[in-house]
Amino acid sequence: MGKNSCCGMDPFVGEQIGPYVVRAKIGQGGIGEVFLVELPDEGARQWALKRLRADRVDDSKYREKFIKEVATTKQLIHPHIVPIEAVGEEKIPWYAMPFYADGTLKDLLIQAVEKEKEGVHASVYSIGRFMPLFLQACEAVAHAHRQGIIHRDLKPSNILIGKEHAFVADWSLSGYTEGFIEGTISYLPPEVLGGKSPTEKADIYALGLILYQILTLRFPFHREDIPQFLQTWQHETILDPLKVAPHRKIPPKLAEIALGCVAETYQGMEGLLSALNQVEMPIPFEGRTPYEILTLKTLSLPLQKIQRDHKRKPQFIELERIEESPSEVQELSYALDRSFEEKDIAQVKLLFDTTYAHSPCPLPILIQEILALIKLGPAAAQEKIAQLKKKFLDVQAIAQLRSLQTAALAYQGESFNWEFLEELPRQPTYQHLLPVFFILEAALSKKNTRVVYTIGSFLIKQRILSLPLMIELDFYILQALKLDGNSQKIKDIINFYDKQTDGKLPSKLRSAINE
Repeated sequence: MGKNSCCGMDPFVGEQIGPYVVRAKIGQGGIGEVFLVELPDEGARQWALKRLRADRVDDSKYREKFIKEVATTKQLIHPHIVPIEAVGEEKIPWYAMPFYADGTLKDLLIQAVEKEKEGVHASVYSIGRFMPLFLQACEAVAHAHRQGIIHRDLKPSNILIGKEHAFVADWSLSGYTEGFIEGTISYLPPEVLGGKSPTEKADIYALGLILYQILTLRFPFHREDIPQFLQTWQHETILDPLKVAPHRKIPPKLAEIALGCVAETYQGMEGLLSALNQVEMPIPFEGRTPYEILTLKTLSLPLQKIQRDHKRKPQFIELERIEESPSEVQELSYALDRSFEEKDIAQVKLLFDTTYAHSPCPLPILIQEILALIKLGPAAAQEKIAQLKKKFLDVQAIAQLRSLQTAALAYQGESFNWEFLEELPRQPTYQHLLPVFFILEAALSKKNTRVVYTIGSFLIKQRILSLPLMIELDFYILQALKLDGNSQKIKDIINFYDKQTDGKLPSKLRSAINE
């Protein structure tokens, strides 16, 4: 589920729903309410949990709809449909699903409109950026139609976005094909608003309106309510997207497809997908700076494909940080990690040189690239660190570069001094400690447990570490204790976490013991 806003104080924080602990309420609809939750034994990983609204619990109609939504969603297994991770019912039925921190397609469209008002035409809001997301949503809907399921409430807010992937959500109205009118009035075709049962064409109609918004950043008409629509629908007109937004450089074929969906000329999703696949889509480089283009061309791949093919998160930057970073940082982080995965040291050095030549020169990205080089070629990393020392002269940058240099020395098997530890902030972040973890990893590879204990003791006694960082540090300490056969110390650490996590040892520490 994507992020949303909810007003007022949040009385749900800390509430236990099944095994999940509520961190915030992030949304509410006609049937359910959605919470941001965590599993205590999984550190900072977050989930979205939807449950039937408390004021609907005693209403059999809403309870039936909620249960139907769960059953339908579980039936629809597809890469671009929000999956259900867990289901439960403690008086109130609920289900858990992934949390998509990038929000919804609606959020992106609103941001694009605001930027356009400011005169900013950023590549992140270009048609080339939006179309892969739209195609993924279409593939999800086509899959549902092949199962005989109609969504009935397709709209931008029901398309969640996570790392350049689209996920269709909220199947609560699917399966209800007769009775009273349900759905969002602005996205329902005239015949459904007139009382007819929806068909697959109703979903295609809604997708056409979503495509129209992507192309123009405008909605084609205004509907207040059903009575008003029934009086005025014959006068409702939809303008050609090419005339509405000529500055958006809309491919004429896409404009034709959007209008065709609204005119209901496509008999099914296969026809729509076939038409879309014949269009030469706008290149993702549209509107990018020369620096962004050069960076992406080093892999000859658009960001969407880099992220689609790359199943895991980049390892040289913490997940929360990359999700909050500008698109430029995300692009380089994924490109870097892909190059590292392929052990392509020449590619990593090219990425470093490209970043270094950029003005202003972004140190956080350069640090990621140095970390990759340390593992691939410590000597090359030392060379690049020396280059950076001439460019970055402030105290904080010097301290970061010194810790990187120490990590490179450790990987080369050379001796190093400990002064870099004293330069760490009182409350370090994951990014501050990543070079330190590299040093611990290098020490373990050489069975030098003394280095692990010395660094571990310093950090525990002299610095304030968050629980996730303590878990990361103890992951290395446990491996060192196992190498030394110190079973008593291992038990002491396990007992500590048993008390901290109600007997649920974090999976990372479990893996350190079992390796």
